[in-house]
Amino acid sequence: MNNQVNILSGGLVFSGSSAAIDLNSAGDGNTINNAGTVSSASGGAILGSANQDIVINSGTILTGASTAVDLKDGSDVFELRAGSNITGWVLGGNGTDTLRLGGTANGTFDLDTFGAGLQFREFEALEKTGSSTWTLTGTTPDAGTMNIQAGNLIVNGTMPNVATTVSGGTLGGNGAIGDLTVLSGGRVAPGSFGSLVVYGNTTFNAGSTYAISVNAAGQSDKIAAVSATLNGGTVAVTTLAGAYSASTQYTILSTTTGLTGSFASVTISGYNPQFFTSALSYDGFSVFLTLNYNTAAFSTVAQTQNQKAVAGALSAFGPNLPFLSSFAGQSDAQLRYNLDQLSGEAATGAQQGAFQFTSQFLGLMLDPFVSRRGGPGTGPGDTALGFNPERTALPADIALAYNKVLGAPPAKAPAFAERWTAWGAAFGGTNRTSGDPVVIGSHDLSARAGGVAAGADYHFSRDAIVGFALSGGGTRWDLAQAIGGGKSEAIQAGVYTAVRTGPAYFAASLAVANHWMSTDRFAPFGNQLTAKFDAQTVGGRIEGGYRFATPIGGLTPYAAAQAQALRTPTYSETDLAGSGFGLTYRGRTASDTRSELGARFDRTTLVSPNAVLTLRGRAAWAHDWVSDPVLNAAFQALPGASFIVNGATPAKDAALASAGADLKFSNGIALSAKFDSEFAARSTTYSGTASLRYAW
Repeated sequence: MNNQVNILSGGLVFSGSSAAIDLNSAGDGNTINNAGTVSSASGGAILGSANQDIVINSGTILTGASTAVDLKDGSDVFELRAGSNITGWVLGGNGTDTLRLGGTANGTFDLDTFGAGLQFREFEALEKTGSSTWTLTGTTPDAGTMNIQAGNLIVNGTMPNVATTVSGGTLGGNGAIGDLTVLSGGRVAPGSFGSLVVYGNTTFNAGSTYAISVNAAGQSDKIAAVSATLNGGTVAVTTLAGAYSASTQYTILSTTTGLTGSFASVTISGYNPQFFTSALSYDGFSVFLTLNYNTAAFSTVAQTQNQKAVAGALSAFGPNLPFLSSFAGQSDAQLRYNLDQLSGEAATGAQQGAFQFTSQFLGLMLDPFVSRRGGPGTGPGDTALGFNPERTALPADIALAYNKVLGAPPAKAPAFAERWTAWGAAFGGTNRTSGDPVVIGSHDLSARAGGVAAGADYHFSRDAIVGFALSGGGTRWDLAQAIGGGKSEAIQAGVYTAVRTGPAYFAASLAVANHWMSTDRFAPFGNQLTAKFDAQTVGGRIEGGYRFATPIGGLTPYAAAQAQALRTPTYSETDLAGSGFGLTYRGRTASDTRSELGARFDRTTLVSPNAVLTLRGRAAWAHDWVSDPVLNAAFQALPGASFIVNGATPAKDAALASAGADLKFSNGIALSAKFDSEFAARSTTYSGTASLRYAW
């Protein structure tokens, strides 16, 4: 009783004239576990007892006779595992005997070998255990039962008289079985969009699962039965990638004589499960699954403010969204990036470059750092816009340096002669502003602006200047993560004036600009969207200060105010591929008002008998009341589906630092260069200017 025989891999049990293993007189509960070889030259290799015997075979069983295994009496179990190789018949004998498919390794069993007169005979039951996957092929007419307890059983063969119960594990395949009963914990999953045929009644009980796959072409796995009894259970749907219609219906279970009851619920997984809503319907003979593919889940996928704004616009349009099917098969991360692309955020960068372009021009017309188009010792117009007093008030060392250049007596002021100054300059700068990727969803912005300018000013008197200037150039901006960008070509004109009273000065400039702008961005799936439009900028700057002479140079505290406005029209993108992703942007006016408080420094040195070098510096604090880069956009293909998109927020407070130099010659020619920088919490700006001027 309870005899245990283990034959390890490589082991051999051999008999030349009788059974290799004979349990004829053994008691109940005998187990033979063979991973090696059991062989008999002239008799059955294994003979069972009159009681229950269990044979587990993953090795080789050989016989020189016709019968390899005869389990004789009792309710015996013969378990096949992967690697099993048997020559001869396997007989269950009397009693209720089970042919079991088990183990952890996968295997295949041919039903053509199962049944009366075949290799595996006298078995009343089939059973699947273990975590392995076994595939059934072939056909058997034998009647019996199959109990699937664990792992996977793929029925690709035919056993129409075998009633199958799934109590655990999974039944799959596109073959045929007898009655089907799925208990709590059991799972049925036909495969490859075929049909599992049931030659009898199909019963799903509470806690069971019917798992199917569906595609965009309307195909699904299914069960074709004679009848069906549905006592609950879950339909678990896996969606495969594809371009789904707004609504697709699938027949997932059909009968020839009718069905009763219903499933309890539906779950959806796979590709874009968020975009599907499901419904089951019944007509008395079939079960239908309807999947509606819609935009309802865009908002659940979206995380940032920009993403939610776009998602809201798409969701509001409903399941008839023209390009909805394009998003099939994407992960949540891909969908979020697509929402970023759809937002049109690239257009919000236009104002940063435009403000930077005009701001440099306004300063260029005024800033004595760079554009000191008159200078000490050149005559009545030699003021540096208030940064240097008249020669009679200069410190002795500076006055002596100028007088050596000009050959004038130290105490005699020069005649008021040089009334005109002409100048030309090149300027450019770059800005980087960090976005808010977590809350707003804006991306880092890189903006560049540059150009050339030329002008002339006229000295009405020693203390008053008025001038005009023209400038041409352009801007460029780009957003991080390849969201898009744009550029502009621009021309601007300006006027300026400066008045001095002793060491005090006041200066002002005014400019207008026209930008021929264009944007270029990629929408989802490589669709390119472009736009062209004109925009206008108006800006002005006023500045005043008072210079104090010190032993090491001049120190000039100053205050300035600057205001700009950028007007962009309502315009639409060109959708080159006809994707339906193109946007229309509503016109708006953005503004930037800046206040500055700081100090300038200058020091003059004679570098040759005919040249004077002035070094200059600036340190200041600036506060901007600047419009957030916000646009109201709408999808051209979706009338009424508008939303707000936000760009990287400009810095409100910044530290300003500048360094420059002027080199002035006695013949009226002067060269200047300057470097400016701005530092803020989420933004940095660097710019430079070089100029040439001539006074006469």
